[in-house]
Amino acid sequence: EKFGVSRTPVRDAIRLLQEQGFVKNVPYQGVFVTLLSLNYIKQMIYMRVAVETSVLRDFAKAASEFALEDIRYLIRKQEALIKEPGFTPEQFYRLDAQMHAVWFEATKRTVLWDMLQKQDLYYTRFRMLDFTTETDFSRIIKEHKRLLNCIEQKDFKGIEEEPDEGKFDI
Repeated sequence: EKFGVSRTPVRDAIRLLQEQGFVKNVPYQGVFVTLLSLNYIKQMIYMRVAVETSVLRDFAKAASEFALEDIRYLIRKQEALIKEPGFTPEQFYRLDAQMHAVWFEATKRTVLWDMLQKQDLYYTRFRMLDFTTETDFSRIIKEHKRLLNCIEQKDFKGIEEEPDEGKFDI
C-alpha cells in the first residue's frame, strides 16, 4: 500500500526471493529473511579464490596494455570514490565487480564470469554485508595495487600470495 503496488508483483517478487533462498514462507506466520550459511559462504569464497587466482595468472600472461589500463583506471576511480563524502559501499562494490569482470573478459572467460555472477546471489548478499561493515576501503585498494604490480611483473607466486592482513579481496 505504501508504494502503491498491487499484490501480484509483490507475490512475484517474494516468490523470486524465495527461489533464490533469500526468504522463506512459513504458513500462517509470514515471510522471513533467511539466515546466511557460514559454511556455504566459506565454500563460495574458496571457489572464488581458486577460480580468480587462475584467471589472474592467465590475465598476467595475456593482458594487453589496454586491459592493464582499464585496471589502473578502475583503481584510480576507487581511490577517488572513497574521498567523496557520502559514498556508499555499494558504489565501491560496483567498481570492484567491474575490475573483476575485466580480468575475465581479457582472458576470454566471460561464460565463467556469468556463471559465477548467477550463482553468486547468496555470496553477494554476504559480500554487501561485509562491505557495509568494512571501513578500510584503502586496504582493498592497496591489495588491488599489489595484484596489479604482480600482474605487470608476471609474478605468479605473488598473485597466489595472501595479502598481509590474511584476507582476500573477493
